[in-house]
Amino acid sequence: MNNTISKENFIEMLQFAFDNNQKFSFMPSGTSMKPMLNGTTDTACLCKKPLVLKKYDVVMYIRRRDNALALHRIVKVEANNFFTMSGDNQYYVDENIHYDDIIAVLCEYTHKGKTFSVDSLHFRVFTYYILFKKKIKKLLLKLRTKKPDSR
Repeated sequence: MNNTISKENFIEMLQFAFDNNQKFSFMPSGTSMKPMLNGTTDTACLCKKPLVLKKYDVVMYIRRRDNALALHRIVKVEANNFFTMSGDNQYYVDENIHYDDIIAVLCEYTHKGKTFSVDSLHFRVFTYYILFKKKIKKLLLKLRTKKPDSR
């Protein structure tokens, strides 16, 4: 059974929850945040976005290039409330995402039946592990595709 709803209905339900001082949980689709979130078994719990967002926060935003919702990690904080985002399982980034395009922030998630707060030591260690692993993979890929000097 497909439980997918429209982006508009999702945002409306999210706003209703926030207007009533509640969190909003859902099962994300896609693979961009693997291994933290498996879209077929794990849940993400969103909270109203704070006034200040930080590097490594996981946020839900409207991606303007294709008008889609995305749940990705902030990898760079830019000037004038702009951010660069990337999924943990992706190498490309979404640049120039404005604060106004961000609609919520991840406050906890359930992975393999266990619930973790984004304030927990587990989340911080996992974040650094994933980002370190991603940098190593990117470096290895660069080395593998680098052409040898022909002298």
